[in-house]
Amino acid sequence: MDDGFFDIVELVSKYMTGELTGAERESLDNWLSLSEDNREWFHEVTEKEFIYRKRQELRSIDVKGGWKALSRKRVKENRRRLGIRALKYACVFILLVVSSMYFFMQRVDQEEIIPVESAEILPGTSRAILYMANGSIIDLANHDRDSLRELDGTIIGLDGESITYKNAVDSVVSSDLYNELVIPRGENTC
Repeated sequence: MDDGFFDIVELVSKYMTGELTGAERESLDNWLSLSEDNREWFHEVTEKEFIYRKRQELRSIDVKGGWKALSRKRVKENRRRLGIRALKYACVFILLVVSSMYFFMQRVDQEEIIPVESAEILPGTSRAILYMANGSIIDLANHDRDSLRELDGTIIGLDGESITYKNAVDSVVSSDLYNELVIPRGENTC
C-alpha cells in the first residue's frame, strides 16, 4: 500500500465525521473521479449498513479475554526465554567442569612416578650397655668376663642371657650403688 491510500482513508474518515475542509473535500472529489473502483469503495465504506456491521464486530470482541490471552502468551514466552538462558548457563558450567576434569586427568597421567630407593632394613643386633656406679661402661655384647665386682664387694654375674647380683660375705654397705642397663634403639637384649 502506498501513502496515498492512507491519505484517502483519512479524508473518508473526516467526511464521515463532518470535519472535512474545503480543500480536503476537493482532494476527495478528485480521487473519486479517477475511477469507478474508487467510487464503489467509497460508497461501500460510507454505507450505514457497513458501519453498523463494523460496530457490531467491534462490540463482539472480548477485550478482557484478549488481554488475558496476550498475558498468558507473554508469560509463556518469558518462561521459554528464561529456560533457554538457564540452559545456556548449565551448558557453560558443564563444559567448564568436563574440561577441568580432562586437564586434571591429563596432568595426573603426565606426572612422573619417582622411584623410591629401597633400603634394606636389617634386624637389630644383640647389644646392651651396663653403666656402672663407679662410671665405667661395659658393652655386654663384647665383654670377655663372666662376672664383675662392685666397689662394695657385690658380685655381678654375666652369663649372656641375664645379669645376677650376689652380696659378698665381707661387703659393707656404706651407701646405695646404682647401675644402669641401656639397650640402644633398634637393638635387642643380649
